Order: sequence, then C-alpha cells, then structure tokens
Amino acid sequence: MRITRFQAGTLIVLAIIFLTFWPALNNGFVWNDSALAGSPVFYDFNLLWQVLSGQIRDPQFNLSPLSALLFYFENSFFGGRPFGFHLVSLTVHLLNTVLLIYLLFKIWPTEDNARLVTAQHLIALIYALHPALLEPVAYISAQPELFSAFFMLLSLVLLESGLKFNKFLAALFYLFSLLFSLYAVIFIFILPFWLKYRKKPVSLRTYLYFLFPLALSFVLYYLAVFRPPSVNASSVDIYSAATLISRTVLEYLSVLVFPFYALRPVHYLAPISDPLSIPALISYAVVIGLLTLFIRLKKVFPDGFWLAATVLFSFLPLLNIIPVTFPGGSIASERYLAFPLALAIIFITHVIFKLTDGHRLKKRVYLFYCFLLIWAVFSIRTVQSTLPKWKNDFALFEWASQKAPESYLPDLKLAENYLKIRQYQKAMRSAAEAQTLAPKNPATWRIKAEIYLARGDTQSAVLLLKEALKLSKDNSLTLTALGKALIQAKKYKEAIGYLNKALKLNPLSADIHILLAEGYFNLKQKKEAKAHLEAANRYATRTELRRLQNIKQRLGTK
Repeated sequence: MRITRFQAGTLIVLAIIFLTFWPALNNGFVWNDSALAGSPVFYDFNLLWQVLSGQIRDPQFNLSPLSALLFYFENSFFGGRPFGFHLVSLTVHLLNTVLLIYLLFKIWPTEDNARLVTAQHLIALIYALHPALLEPVAYISAQPELFSAFFMLLSLVLLESGLKFNKFLAALFYLFSLLFSLYAVIFIFILPFWLKYRKKPVSLRTYLYFLFPLALSFVLYYLAVFRPPSVNASSVDIYSAATLISRTVLEYLSVLVFPFYALRPVHYLAPISDPLSIPALISYAVVIGLLTLFIRLKKVFPDGFWLAATVLFSFLPLLNIIPVTFPGGSIASERYLAFPLALAIIFITHVIFKLTDGHRLKKRVYLFYCFLLIWAVFSIRTVQSTLPKWKNDFALFEWASQKAPESYLPDLKLAENYLKIRQYQKAMRSAAEAQTLAPKNPATWRIKAEIYLARGDTQSAVLLLKEALKLSKDNSLTLTALGKALIQAKKYKEAIGYLNKALKLNPLSADIHILLAEGYFNLKQKKEAKAHLEAANRYATRTELRRLQNIKQRLGTK
C-alpha cells in the first residue's frame, strides 16, 4: 500500500506534536485537577446521576453534562492516575490537528503537489505547537474545551461535503460540543460568515439544523442543576469596560503573535485600574488599529473578509466583548483558544496563499519554509521548557507568581500549598503578599486565618474570618473555616450556625459534614452527629476518608 505525501506529512506532524508534548504525560494534577480526580461524584455513578438529574442540588457543581460523564469514565478507567488523563488530552489535541489539516487541504486542494503539501502541514504544525495551547493540553480541567473544539471542527469538516445527512451529523456533533462547553454557543454566530466564505448558501434550513441542538442544550442546562453562563458585571462603567476589553485584546495578541520565552497566564493578569494610564492608551490604540485593519480588509481581500469575521466572532467571548463567564473556566483563559486559534490559522493560510497566488509560493518556498521552521523550533523550545514548571502545584504557582506578579492568585495558591505541608512561615509570607495585592478579596483573609488556626491562634483566626465575611457573606469556604475555628474555640452552637449556612452553599462537602458531626457530638446531639457522619462517608474523597476514620475513632462511633 502506497503512502501519499498527504498521509506521510500528517504522520510526521503527529509524531512531532507527540514528542513535543510528551513531558505533559509525566505531570501530576494541578490547581483544580485533583478535585476532578478525587471527587466521590466521579466514582459513584448513582451519586453523579443524582447531581446531574437535580435530586441533589450542589451550587458548587458547575460542570457541563458531558464533562461530568467524561471525568466519571476517566476516573473509572484510570483509577485517579494523572497519566491517563493527560494521555486523553494529548490524543484529543492530535485529533484536532488532524481535522485542521483536513480542512486546510479541503479549502486549498494541492493535488499532491509536494511543496504545497509541505506548506500546509507546516502551517498546521504551527497551530499544534503554539504555546498558547499549553493550558488546554496540560490542564486536565480544560479537557471539556478540547473536546468541544474537536466537535466544532468536526462539524465544519462535515459541512464541507454539503450532503444532507452530513448536515444532520454536523448538527449532532454541535450538540456534543455544546454539552462539553457553553463556549460553543459562538458557533451559531460564526456559521453564516463561514458559509459565506465557503460560498455556500446561507439558508434558513441549514441554520435550523444548528438552532435545534442549541435550543436542546439550553433546555438540558437549565432543567438540570448546571449554573448558566453569567454576565461578568465587575466593571459596569463604560471606561472600565473599554479598558478591560482593550487590555485583554492586547494580552491575547501578544500571546498569539509572539509567545516565546514570555509566555504567561492571561487569566492571572490584573486589569488596568486607571483608564487614562499609558498601558490603557496603548491598548486602545491597538484595538482601534485592529478595527481599522478589519474594515480595510473588505477592499483588500473581499473573499477573505468573511473568514476574518469568522475569526473575530470566535474570539469575542475571550476578549470580554461578550462578557460571559462560562462554567468550568475563567472569563479570560487560554483553555478556550483551541477552536478560535484553528480558525485564525485558516485565515493566515488564506492570506499567505492569496499573497503568493499559490504559484508564486513555489519561488519563495524555501524562505517560507525557513520562517515556519524557525517558529516551530521556538514553539517546541517554549513548550518543553514550560511543561516541567507545571509539574505540580508548587512549580505552577511559583512560575505564575513570576510571570504575573500583579496577580494575587498565585501567591494565594502557594500559601494554601505551604499550609498543607505545614511550612507556616512560607505560607504566611505568600498569604501576606496575596492580601497586599487583593485586600478586598475574602480568600486572602481566609488563608491568613487558616494559617493562624493551624498554629493554634484561634482568636486571631476567628477575628480575621469574621472580617472576611463582611467582604462576602455567602462564601462557603470562609463559613467553613469560621465554623472550624469556632469548634476549636469550643463555641459549638455558634460554629454549627455558620456551618449550616456553608452546607446550604455546598451540600456535597464532606469537610462541612465532618465538622458538623464534631459540633453536634460535643453538644451531646448524637443523632444529628451520626447523620452528618453518614453523609460525610458518602461524599468524602479518598483523602477525606482517612480523616473521617480518625474523627470516628475520636468521637467513639463506628
């Protein structure tokens, strides 16, 4: 069987991607990955079904339907070992690259021309190796966005055929993408621009194929317990909104155009506080320049204008122009880049082929190859130097605190991790830095209080936690920490009051049930204590089960 240039090139591209990202397979769980791997919801299908069907309502559970099922099956198959999760992420990334290669060859048929085949494979390689895709590939919690991008790209591939049955399949796969991530809502907005670019009829019938799964997914989201996307109203005045949008555009532009050596997490960055500062003015100028370029594109590349509109609309949620916070991710996060970056690569390919007119590319092909190869080498270097820094929580947040020193989040997470290993001095130093950067954030007050509590200073912990509650009354973590501090202070009735409030906000927390059991037991209310111990036993993670056994022994229960 003879292997074509297309097949050989695709296999080489996949091999390079695998070798570049293989260090991710050795990484552990970072940030909230461990919650997905350790939660009892993803080990007990009956419990998962009760949460999905609304029999147990947990406001903290905000995963999309297929994401929840995905993590359940992964936990069942891999037993909570990170290698398997990372292997799934890398496999989906490889499949997304294959779909992009197929789209590139479908839009620009090369008839097995060696130079053009190589050019398109190199362009696809730029997408696959782009450092901006490190987060969706390396973070297990970002798997839903990878799967959502896969099904949206698959829908575009099926639309290329024009067959009626394929349209039905494309709509079905669009439903899957929506049930993985609500970011896929943007597909319905970019669809007419894509069809216009591909010179296909934008008919109501075609649109209805995709409106039905959109409506069905919304029914599933709203009838079940999933939190709907919410508007990010942190900045309500027009100046703050304009500053936020401009800053985000500038940051994403820098990450996408030149991510080498300066790769940093966009969603850690603190917004510009002064709308008339020099960084803000630079951001405005960049946005105005991009809009001017987009308007002029209609004259320069009339057929490419619709593709540019497709790319622009795919980025709108990420740029805070559509200010929606999606379940399972932050408002500005690289994890959502898998699909829009693929569209951007298609647009870049369109511009290159138009400028070179396909044939002139042959004359300049070696210069073009050199440019793409240099980019690929720098990308590989950046990816492989960054992945070891994401090996565990300590490495990740040390890296993040250096790359985004204006953000409180890395220092907060470092403080939490130092507290777990009882390095109180380092924990307090990180907590103080986080509180300096975000004095009005209750989490920074809470972590300092937890450090005082671990060192035995119950009085200081209670005072700090009550101050934190003034900043946010409905914060389950703060309420839980305050309940724990009051139990240590032997103020059991007051502790139970706060813990019951926390339980309403987070009913599946084994930690809250354990603390309530301890409080009721000390008040000689053994019936209530036993009920909470049973609930804790049901909802406990593997780590909490060991703690639960110690609590049972201490309370004298079986």
